[in-house]
Amino acid sequence: MTATIRGEKYNVSLLGWSVKKSLIVDLPSAPGEQFRVARQTGYTIQYMREDVFINFKTQVIYALTQVPKMVLEYPRDFDLHNLRDSGRYKVSFSVEYSLTVNEILYTYNGTIRDLSIKGLLFCHKHIMTKNDNISMAMNFLQGKLEEVRVVIKNIRKDLRSENEPYVTGVSFADLSESQYEILGGFLKSRASERRGNPRG
Repeated sequence: MTATIRGEKYNVSLLGWSVKKSLIVDLPSAPGEQFRVARQTGYTIQYMREDVFINFKTQVIYALTQVPKMVLEYPRDFDLHNLRDSGRYKVSFSVEYSLTVNEILYTYNGTIRDLSIKGLLFCHKHIMTKNDNISMAMNFLQGKLEEVRVVIKNIRKDLRSENEPYVTGVSFADLSESQYEILGGFLKSRASERRGNPRG
């Protein structure tokens, strides 16, 4: 899970709960820093479960620095967003992708045109094959995705484009929990924009 406190994001684990009463999570930590938090400090928790993006606000009941754990107030309501129902979103932003050829690592830039929780479609200049092993890096307002392993599904050539003539569809492989949450947060924001502007 991702916990946001005082504008900073931390990865924490849910250790236990009592329904309608409290949650027990790790006390956030940072290198060289002893984390301290006062009672009633506000928290925002986000996590993914089976393609459902879950977001809620809570506050600290008390923190145990010796253990280290925190007891949080059980949330009164949840913001749930099923990303499987969100479909794909047309986008246009840069992506960095890397592939190894004859034991040499090459890194190039491309442009993402279509994005979902399962994968993406991007345009690029350099030719590749379906057997290539590639990884990607991309930036969102919610955070940066790095070393994202993907599986190439299809490749075609767009004769109308000179700068990026190849169009490749890929699926995500083995996204980590933190990567899933960053991507899920971005798609949720796009879904909210779509609802606010049905023609967009």
